[in-house]
Amino acid sequence: MPGENHTERQHLAGLDALRGVAIVLVMLRHYVTIHERQGALGAAFASACSFGWIGVDAFFVISGYLITRILLLAKNDRSFFMPFYVRRIFRIMPLYCVFLLTFTVLVPASAHRISTADQNSPLSELTRLPSDLWMYWLYLQNIPIAFRGFAYPILDVSWSLAIEEQFYLLWPLLVRFLAAGALSRVCAGVFLLSIGARVIVNVCELPWTAAYALSPCRLDGFACGGFVAAATLTGGNGRGIDGRRLSRWASATGFVLFGCCIIAFFSNMHGMGSGGVRGFLGSSLNTTVGFGALAVFFGGIVGGIVYQDSWLAWGAMRDTGVLASIGRFSYCIYLIHIPVGGATEILARWASSRKLMPAFLEASGVMEAITPAAAMVLSYLCARMSWILLERPCLRLREKLYPLGHRRHSNFHVANATQATPKRMN
Repeated sequence: MPGENHTERQHLAGLDALRGVAIVLVMLRHYVTIHERQGALGAAFASACSFGWIGVDAFFVISGYLITRILLLAKNDRSFFMPFYVRRIFRIMPLYCVFLLTFTVLVPASAHRISTADQNSPLSELTRLPSDLWMYWLYLQNIPIAFRGFAYPILDVSWSLAIEEQFYLLWPLLVRFLAAGALSRVCAGVFLLSIGARVIVNVCELPWTAAYALSPCRLDGFACGGFVAAATLTGGNGRGIDGRRLSRWASATGFVLFGCCIIAFFSNMHGMGSGGVRGFLGSSLNTTVGFGALAVFFGGIVGGIVYQDSWLAWGAMRDTGVLASIGRFSYCIYLIHIPVGGATEILARWASSRKLMPAFLEASGVMEAITPAAAMVLSYLCARMSWILLERPCLRLREKLYPLGHRRHSNFHVANATQATPKRMN
């Protein structure tokens, strides 16, 4: 039906727009906070951007929703596991393999040649590789990162990808063998277990990165996304749940709770002395309560998009072309934005040393805004090129081998007929 296709496009554009917001937040954190900003306004903006890590939490919720939805719609298919895993491999592995080969083989080799000739070259840092490099190929890098910290920025950005892959490995088993009505309760249980895992990390006085990067500690976001998918596809399990109202309450509750965490942190002088705004991320208050609040908040936002709710203008994201376009390429942008940002910074310094930039731009601090903006644009353009040359051809091959269309014939009950299987290559 024409109306059904229109709703599908709105639904996908809304999630893509939320992806766009998430990746912009992540880039702002990494691009804006690396240097001290001039003036009170610049410092305030940098402090706000330091919260950009919440974009990763949004990605977790979106992934939980989309993957659970795909699995539920295929629940009664004869071939359940093979199509799912093959489709995930075609979506994720090609770009990830190119990323690893580029930054563990090609770039270090080139940087080694340059740094040998020039001992002061900033590229010498690119020759450092982790001793546990093999774990990156197996999507296990979040485990060493949890205990040693983020020592290799370009490669360690993939920590969240490792968590997603581990989620993809186990979640299909639960969806396949659990009754549809029980899945919502399981999602709630996983949410609570994830909070409990972070409490244990804090009680045992492990590094804050353990609560941030270990999979058991970060499953609450996936659980919230899975809950939304289960609720929309099972009609609230026959309980007459008002999805729009529940989404509004969830987003409001999560927002207020996360805000309370921030206020409580900064009202404590000890919190101010432990890194200020940037110290909030690793605080025990955030790692125990804050992550869960964000999962609920973004779960409510995803629910609002799915239910076509216009509350707090989030429904307008369905038609936000710029954000949706950025979101469609967010996977590649996420992987490459740190090296692209580093290259842009080096280029800006080179231009400054050669007096190629007008003096007033540097004196007024305008370059501090131009450089991050240029890095964002370059990341987006590189991601579009990756889509055209690598990702789209791989996905087209995937559609020939395991087309998504066969899932439309599933007998699984869909609560809202307009919420059809997304046509976009997920």
